[in-house]
Amino acid sequence: MSVPFFIREERLKTRIGKIGLASAFLLGLIVNQVAANEAEAKASSEESSVQASSSKVEEKKSETTTSQKEEEKKVETSSSQRPEKKEEVKETRASSQKEESKPNSTSAHWEGDFYVKADGSKAKSEWIFDTSYNSWFYIKADGRYAQKEWHGNYYLKAGGYMAKNEWVYDNNYKSWFYLKADGSYAEQEWQKINGKWYYFKKWGYMAKSQWQGNYFLNGQGVMMQNEWLYDPTYSSYFYLKSDGSYANEQWQKVDGKWYYFKKWGYMAQDEWHGDYYLTESGAM
Repeated sequence: MSVPFFIREERLKTRIGKIGLASAFLLGLIVNQVAANEAEAKASSEESSVQASSSKVEEKKSETTTSQKEEEKKVETSSSQRPEKKEEVKETRASSQKEESKPNSTSAHWEGDFYVKADGSKAKSEWIFDTSYNSWFYIKADGRYAQKEWHGNYYLKAGGYMAKNEWVYDNNYKSWFYLKADGSYAEQEWQKINGKWYYFKKWGYMAKSQWQGNYFLNGQGVMMQNEWLYDPTYSSYFYLKSDGSYANEQWQKVDGKWYYFKKWGYMAQDEWHGDYYLTESGAM
């Protein structure tokens, strides 16, 4: 049986309407799902952004904290280094002072005109031998070294050095003195110095222009040898032989001529001696 046309048209419209509704419903679902997805994506994006921002803030905080820690560490390091440096400086200074003071505690040494002994005390009223100068020095009661002056039988030169094996002329005594190898002055004795003989009287004065026993010391203090001497004190000539003693009661040939010397060394002149006549000059 055929369905009338208008009924088929209504049915078709009804189907189309149902399809439209279904499509619309489906479209709505799709739209809603898309919107939901977008919202979720947006939320996720915002959450990610917030997390990223939070992470950045945390990183910034971390950096700030790290920076602060590093600064604190620097400050701590700087603070810890400074006292150590001061201690090092103190230690260096102390070490330097030890080095400077070392001679005071370990060896004797000079401090200006004063002499400090190994025990740190200053020498007074005593002799000291300084190996650095290879010389003896005399330290007076005030602690200063003696110089240009006598101390007992010894003479201290400029600078305090003890004179030895050398001549010293003392203006105060207007005389020459000779200091022997031990530093004491020659006294009441003969000394051969540079091949010449000298005699030193009591207190060390050098004999000159005078007799010393059978010997005569000239104006320079040298013992005369192989030479004539006229002594106005005795108004006579004398002859000093090679050993320095005067010719006595004997003949002497001097410069090719013979002379006779009587007792005490006086030269015979203008007189007979045995079978020989001595002229005014004393020559035979």
